[in-house]
Amino acid sequence: MLDALIFDLDGTLVDTNGMHARAWSAVFARHGFEVPPERVIVEIGQGGELLVPALVGEEAEKELGEALRDGHGEEFLRRVEREPVRVFARVRDLLGAVRERGVALAVATASQRDHLERVLERAGLDLEGLADAVIDDDDVERPKPEPDVVAAAVRELGLPAGRCALVGDTPYDALAARRAGVVALGVLTGVHPEERLREAGARAVFVDPADLLGRLDDALALRV
Repeated sequence: MLDALIFDLDGTLVDTNGMHARAWSAVFARHGFEVPPERVIVEIGQGGELLVPALVGEEAEKELGEALRDGHGEEFLRRVEREPVRVFARVRDLLGAVRERGVALAVATASQRDHLERVLERAGLDLEGLADAVIDDDDVERPKPEPDVVAAAVRELGLPAGRCALVGDTPYDALAARRAGVVALGVLTGVHPEERLREAGARAVFVDPADLLGRLDDALALRV
């Protein structure tokens, strides 16, 4: 049985991927790049250092990367203030069921700390009161799909990597999990199809957190 579940945040516990995509699209447009949100959203989940060149090229990354990332952060926080931040159905029940089974719980997110704190506040989701560890982008040097944020969560929990699993909605989550030596579990609450998550290494894929809750014991029985 797994000893810990580590959760991604955006697109896994809270429905914020679209908000991120619209924020990036708006900032790109201010700098003369036409990148629609539907193109951006497939890149959400990996760090901005990878997202920017993937969408507007290496030259733009060299010249404008930092400004684009700063602009996205500011635009995203503005949108968090004026748009609803929805928690996916049964998330609170799922987190409670994990704790009831004596399984450790952590969050490993590519979000910056100020984004994380404001999103949780607006969503009314008290992860600090539920999670044994919360690791964000400010705690690590390299973003997903590199394993740093997942490995940091495993270290914080003090458990063997092979007895932990990461739950995420993107192939970047699954790749980060594999590289950190933990079980990768996928949810279809983002834009990536099941086959893409499995290609990236997801051992099991669930429709959403409610589906994971209903099959939680099966998920916890998985091992690396």
